[in-house]
Amino acid sequence: MNSNTLHIVFKLFLLTFYERERTENLTRLTPPLHFVPNPRDIEGWHFRNANNTGPNDGSVNAPQEEREFIFSPEIGGTIDGPQASHGVTTEEADRVEAFGHGHLQITHRELSPPQAGEKARILAMKFRCTIVWRQKALEEMTANAGNMRSVLEDSGKTGVQ
Repeated sequence: MNSNTLHIVFKLFLLTFYERERTENLTRLTPPLHFVPNPRDIEGWHFRNANNTGPNDGSVNAPQEEREFIFSPEIGGTIDGPQASHGVTTEEADRVEAFGHGHLQITHRELSPPQAGEKARILAMKFRCTIVWRQKALEEMTANAGNMRSVLEDSGKTGVQ
């Protein structure tokens, strides 16, 4: 995966990543997977109280302006792909997070006017997004880090105690 193959798409305020030539959403294993809204789903009602009469006062359990997510090109292939014989394991989820993660900060949003009994909608939104991912296989990075530490320790320049 490199910068030429990563496609970031916001569809109705749903954060999704795709690789060229694939339809698999590489962020779909971002926790939590059940029970509360996922941070990838950004909806107007997240920012209003349960009655939609004012700001979220804690009466709605939903992510707010700061959202974190994980992604990996292994999703849909070696992790939770069509040939998978089991659900996603903790180790696989850790591999996804070790490959890539991001932070989305909503800096401005406009919602539909408050109206009791209705769901708020997002009319406009601005955000900043930071995305970090590995360029090398985890094993290669670990081996290189170990080799670099050995070289630095031999030269007495690590600063590591």
